[in-house]
Amino acid sequence: MSATRRLKNSSIFFKPWIGERYTTKGVYGKRVLVLGESHYFTKPDKPYEDATIEFIRDQWDGPEPGVDPAFYTKIVKAFLGIPPYTEVSREQKENFWQSVSFWNYIQHGGLKEPRQVPTDEMWATGRNAFHNILRELKPQCCIVLGYRLWINLPCDGKSGPVVDDGHWKESWYYSLPDAARVLAYPIYHPSCPRFSPLEWHKFIRRVIMMS
Repeated sequence: MSATRRLKNSSIFFKPWIGERYTTKGVYGKRVLVLGESHYFTKPDKPYEDATIEFIRDQWDGPEPGVDPAFYTKIVKAFLGIPPYTEVSREQKENFWQSVSFWNYIQHGGLKEPRQVPTDEMWATGRNAFHNILRELKPQCCIVLGYRLWINLPCDGKSGPVVDDGHWKESWYYSLPDAARVLAYPIYHPSCPRFSPLEWHKFIRRVIMMS
């Protein structure tokens, strides 16, 4: 599966990053979707459909560090269990991102700064695209970055297993065709001052193994 393949549904503007080993190896043998909230474009930058793919690839393969490298590096550390002050190698970054898919929920490019809250219309548009991306990518597990995103996700599935992490116990199942399902679980947003990659690692691993 190519990171640049054409998706079937027009509700998806920002094409997802799809790692080369997403379907063949994954993370702990599972297809994992890392779900972010939104992109931010400042003038004169304009939204473009390959933005997600380019931002991810630039984390290890760009001439300069990618957009908000600290954000993406914290994700890698949380999944791999790397302590916060330990450097992440180029090889580790590439191996991780080639094993997962990544997509931002908000499909509108009108946000100008990181703390800007999406509008009700943006959330509503994202819900349709979200269901379509699940059908396209068929993940087994979805790690949701941030509680603001989590509480705005569709509630049309059913409750999943309890994850006793001391932060957020709730998980959620979304149904896919052919009786398949996706186990979704939220973690702190990587930009949150309280985000600890090493602390979240054990719960990310637990949820993936449950899926």
